[in-house]
Amino acid sequence: MEKRTKLTKRVVDAAEPANKRYEIWDSELAGFGLRIEESGKKSFFVRYRVGGGRRATRRNMTIGNYGAVTPEKARGEAKKILGQAANGHDPADARNARRREMTLGELVDLYEQKGLCHPARRPAGSAHEADDEAPDAAAAAEPCGPATWPQEDKRRSAQGC
Repeated sequence: MEKRTKLTKRVVDAAEPANKRYEIWDSELAGFGLRIEESGKKSFFVRYRVGGGRRATRRNMTIGNYGAVTPEKARGEAKKILGQAANGHDPADARNARRREMTLGELVDLYEQKGLCHPARRPAGSAHEADDEAPDAAAAAEPCGPATWPQEDKRRSAQGC
C-alpha cells in the first residue's frame, strides 16, 4: 500500500499499524517518507540513489522515530540528506564510517594495553629518570602505562579524575 500526502503531525498521528509494514510518502519532498511497522512504531526515512540514474545503488536512511523527531524537523533533515546525495555524496556511507571510528572508551583501552612510552617523558621514578643519555633499546622495551604509574596516579585513575 503506497500513499502520497504531505506528512504533517495530524497525518502521522492518524496512521494506524496494519498486518504488515507500509510506507507513506511525502507529496512535497520526493524521497521522504514515514514507515509504520506492524508493532505501531513510526519512523521517518529518506530513500535516494547514489551516483544518479536508475541503475545506481538505492539507499534508505532512517532519520528518526516519530515522537523524538517532529515531521517538520524530519523534513528539514531529509532536505539536507537529499541535497548531499544530489551533490554526489553518500550520507549513509558517511554515517556508517563515523560508527566504525574508534570510541573514546576504545582509545582508553588501547592506551591501557600499550601505554605511552616516549623516551623524553618517562613516569616519575622510572629506571632512566637520572640518565642524561638517550635510553638504549632495552630501555625502550621497558613496559610503561598504568602498571608503572606511581600509586597516587593509579588512585586518581580509579576515581575517574
